[in-house]
Amino acid sequence: MKKISLVLVLVMLLSVIGFGCSNGNVDQPQDEPQDEGETKDTLVIGSGFDIDGMDPHGTGSLVSMKIVTNIYDTLFKVDPEGNISQQLVENWEESEDKLTYTFKLKEGVMFHNGEELKASDAVFSIRRGMESPYAGAIFMSVEGAEEVSEYEFKVNLKYPYAPFLYAMATPLSSILNEKAVNDGGDDYSRNPIGTAAYKFVSWEPGDRVVLEANNNWHMGEVPIKNLIFRVLPDLSTAAISLENEEIDLLLDVSTTDRQRIQDNPDLELIESPSHQYIYLGFNMELEMFQDINIRQAVAYAIDKEGINEVATEGVGTVAQNHLTSSIFGFSPDVKGYEQDMEKAKDLISQSSYPDGFECNVILRDEETKKAAQVIKSNLAEIGIEMNVETLERAAHLERGKNGDFDMILSSWSSPVPDADYSLNFLFHSKMINAMNLSRYSNPEIDELILEGEMQLEEEVRLDIYEEILETLKNDLPTIPLYYKTSTIAANNDLQNVKASPSSTYYFYELSWE
Repeated sequence: MKKISLVLVLVMLLSVIGFGCSNGNVDQPQDEPQDEGETKDTLVIGSGFDIDGMDPHGTGSLVSMKIVTNIYDTLFKVDPEGNISQQLVENWEESEDKLTYTFKLKEGVMFHNGEELKASDAVFSIRRGMESPYAGAIFMSVEGAEEVSEYEFKVNLKYPYAPFLYAMATPLSSILNEKAVNDGGDDYSRNPIGTAAYKFVSWEPGDRVVLEANNNWHMGEVPIKNLIFRVLPDLSTAAISLENEEIDLLLDVSTTDRQRIQDNPDLELIESPSHQYIYLGFNMELEMFQDINIRQAVAYAIDKEGINEVATEGVGTVAQNHLTSSIFGFSPDVKGYEQDMEKAKDLISQSSYPDGFECNVILRDEETKKAAQVIKSNLAEIGIEMNVETLERAAHLERGKNGDFDMILSSWSSPVPDADYSLNFLFHSKMINAMNLSRYSNPEIDELILEGEMQLEEEVRLDIYEEILETLKNDLPTIPLYYKTSTIAANNDLQNVKASPSSTYYFYELSWE
């Protein structure tokens, strides 16, 4: 067996339906300011959106994953710099042909329901993940998993998979308790059981999720004993809530509040490059958008500089291609479309709709609504009348997955800094009806994604990903608009706060001064 002395460093840089629930035996902490001199043991976290469940294999919501990562552990963990370390694994070995990984779990790790973690739970979790429409891409390389002993298990791969350990560090690879999942049935997503630093207490949809410290956590005692995740859909008042100490940490900072927070000596604004980008997607199953002339006309017509300025006040960065620059596999040589209205008009005149047409775009928040206004104005100049439809987060995702739209404004964020995760989820044909919202199907891309997974040499993988990016630029199922900046704000007394490029936060790392 080998210990994880090797640190894998790549380049530094997942939504609103549910029912209230509680475990019924814990008093819920209140998110009220504590008296001065009292030891603070509660952290109130503000977010602009509600979760849609807490089953790692049953959600694609980035907001839900912020809860998931604090209830469940994974075999490995990735830090904001892209370094990987053990979490539930004591040690492991890799076969010479890189097709079999044998993992030895830590002994004595307890689930929140009092069950001890065994190899059977890990095998169950991996097999369940393989069947998930959300996690399927993570496990695409996996042939199967089997128990070796009480605490040891094997994962067999179909082919060598370069970012396998990264895959095992994503929230979608969380380790679940088989008994809890089976006992929970359809309600499991509202009554989650993990091994991580915090245990689920309650969920009031549209208001809050409450967690409490797991006093039996295998990695020791946590400084902050209670977590309260508050839903603050009106971001215009979120900064005020932070100033008034109604919340301690704000995960979704409006660009209009950045300067206000920076000017407040009691608050800290923390920013980082992000793995997240905003894109405009076409429904590739619709006749109008099967015409490459139309897709390219749209790409040439839109003003990405203007979109970034209006939507983010310049805090974001104009997107160059279908990967953020913080992801391994990004290529600076694949350039995006620059606005050229004459080219756009010429392409429309050569298309199957030379006189233009009417279509709709669906979106889910104020930021992308601002972006849509710029796009609407741009497209009007080439005869395309774009109607804007704003939806609740869950409805937006549901209609997106079902292909119930003409165009869609959406975002993507990768929990790990490797191209396979983004390209696989967004563009592999197997992910249609999941996160491949554009319903793009190209056998060549499917093959290249597989080839990129199988190659172990970094330079070979980079060449493959550059070819994929070039093909996506030409096929244009989506138009990358801008790269997001990860921006959070916190009470100055909260220690060790860092903005995460992947929007993954481990709140046990925080403490009060």
